[in-house]
Amino acid sequence: MMGQLLLSWMVIGIALGLATLLWPFRRGAFGAVVNLLLAVSGASMGGLFGIYVEHCSPEGTECLTFVAAGTLATVCVGHVAWLATAGRKQAHAR
Repeated sequence: MMGQLLLSWMVIGIALGLATLLWPFRRGAFGAVVNLLLAVSGASMGGLFGIYVEHCSPEGTECLTFVAAGTLATVCVGHVAWLATAGRKQAHAR
């Protein structure tokens, strides 16, 4: 049962990871892999947070809300971190 939940959360993460390829981020295979890893890890952490901290039902819609929020949060943090390091590299190159 838990394996099916984790797999469904990973699919949600992969879908959002592919959707975030439209954002200006690292291009190419490396950017796609980073986006997918961030999204899948965020989906898993968000779902587990919802189950163990908020005590929501794994089959409920509340848990899917945590999965989506975790996915979006980790992808946004990854993009902000990349923008910060890219900005420092450009400023250092001048």
